[in-house]
Amino acid sequence: MKILRLALLFLLIGLVPAFAAPKRVELHKLTISGTAVDTYLIASSQTVTTDSIYISGNNGYQSLVVTTGGNNGAVTIDTQVSYDNTNWFTPYSMNSPTNDTLTAQGRIADGITANRWIILPWTLSPYVRFKFAVGSVTNDTITAETLWQDES
Repeated sequence: MKILRLALLFLLIGLVPAFAAPKRVELHKLTISGTAVDTYLIASSQTVTTDSIYISGNNGYQSLVVTTGGNNGAVTIDTQVSYDNTNWFTPYSMNSPTNDTLTAQGRIADGITANRWIILPWTLSPYVRFKFAVGSVTNDTITAETLWQDES
């Protein structure tokens, strides 16, 4: 009987790693036309869009880290998603199953003037890109990167 218990114990110990998927954090410096968003200058009243990011393995936890240049340029951040890296959409959600009203979920931050670590309410999509816009007050620089928990 002891041998049977030991055999079952070793069998269970051997199966545990098969069910525990490894998780790691992927860090990705954002780019615009191949140029890193590292003290990237955005002129007043200008909107720039990052290159797309393939977020394979993302299990739904993602953050965006943005450092502003401190010029009070009031940076607004939006996101777009894609299933094929060609057609881009602003994500929408329904207010309730009985109400057909859709609400845009693309706006991440509106007029930030300080460094921010932003937790994203994520949408199921293999590709994502970000849009940064500066108001008409002044130019500003930003540094931006994203990270997500990866299960693959």
